[in-house]
Amino acid sequence: MRDRAPLLKYEGQKQSRFVIRSAFGGHAERYVISGSEDSQVYIWNRHDAMLLQVLPGHSGAVNAVAWSPLHDDVFVSASDDHTIRIWGPVR
Repeated sequence: MRDRAPLLKYEGQKQSRFVIRSAFGGHAERYVISGSEDSQVYIWNRHDAMLLQVLPGHSGAVNAVAWSPLHDDVFVSASDDHTIRIWGPVR
């Protein structure tokens, strides 16, 4: 196997004490989403690492996120505030 180096760096989310899960997803997997210890969900463009959105809503660390396998514009977040939130476009 050849040597490896980071290709992109996604910045903004807070992580110091907990394991935080991130995921690729969306249409053509063009986004990266991540939870954060600051109770928010972060969304970046996968190809240029530009931070696109920071979504408030939880009151505890967001430790896991996952994309819907059926809808490429829907994902969920799970938090230490004992809630799971389903996120999608405003209709």
